[in-house]
Amino acid sequence: MNKDYIVTKSNSLICANYNLTLQEQRIILTLASKVQPSDKEFKEYQFSIKDFVNLLDLKSKNLYQQLKKITKELMKKVFEIKINENIDKQLAWLCSATYLKREGIIILKFAPDLKPFLLELKTFFTEYKLENILRLKSKYSIRVYEILKSHAYKKQVTIELSDFKKMIGATAEYFKIYADFKRNVLQVTQSEIKVYTDIYFEFEEVREGRRIVALKFDIYNQNSQNVNQMIKEDTPAEVDINEDDYDDIIIKIRARIQTLTKSKITYDKTKELLELKGSDKINLYLDNYHKFKINKHNPTGFIIKAIMDEYPIPVEEININQASKPIQSTNFDQRVYDDDFFDSLYDNFREQDDKNDDK
Repeated sequence: MNKDYIVTKSNSLICANYNLTLQEQRIILTLASKVQPSDKEFKEYQFSIKDFVNLLDLKSKNLYQQLKKITKELMKKVFEIKINENIDKQLAWLCSATYLKREGIIILKFAPDLKPFLLELKTFFTEYKLENILRLKSKYSIRVYEILKSHAYKKQVTIELSDFKKMIGATAEYFKIYADFKRNVLQVTQSEIKVYTDIYFEFEEVREGRRIVALKFDIYNQNSQNVNQMIKEDTPAEVDINEDDYDDIIIKIRARIQTLTKSKITYDKTKELLELKGSDKINLYLDNYHKFKINKHNPTGFIIKAIMDEYPIPVEEININQASKPIQSTNFDQRVYDDDFFDSLYDNFREQDDKNDDK
């Protein structure tokens, strides 16, 4: 594969909502790099099977069957693109994949309906070198790179969080937890894109009250010499996302809180806590639950506030003569939350305790 080949895509295709694997994206973008600006129709583009095996980093002994399985699955993938305010169009990526066994050749052809988004583009399109995506190891990094590259001329773009997740294919249930989405997608792609490509970005969370509703990206160019200097052996590997069912995560966390506090917490309260702080942060505080001086009248409410305000975790040696009150941070700024939220939170738990007492 010639890494100097140029990928040219319409911005509407770049910003469409679709979810392809890392291997499938590499196939589509390598194929797109073979399209010439002067082409009026899609051709049948030939590749050596050996090159494709290297491109997809296939290790299995049954490489030929594995490659056929990947292209077959890719041909099933249908995505939707917005044509205008009144028209949404569903499209496929490939119309055919032909294998010439004796010659060791694979022939791929784009679906004809993709012509307006890949051929004879005059306005609203983005170009980049194929090499900018071939070294990326997370499927999300490729999508984030393309989206930000299409806005690089503006140097800044703000995208609604829900729209952004759909665009890059991060719509699974477990990504409803923003802290997990930030750690496993945003921070991984930020690092990879800076190391391997011609741009890098910083991002800022846009909030409405406590909710994060959008992301503001600042996009910066960097030359290829700087990129090459940054590539090291310890660059980020492809993130292995934990795909446990979202409900199962909520149920497990809820059960653990109830076991530790010996009091009730609702499913919805557990879900809200997960979405705000993430499972890793919650489990950290539950692991250290025994170190805190717990409010005996409302242990569940206390541990929730400790997690939300990120109380400093006490050291093991606790003076038992100290006043029994929540430990407050003295060495960093507290996060600001709505007081009414915590008042209602404690009221809910007091009501639950009262109901339990009545039983």
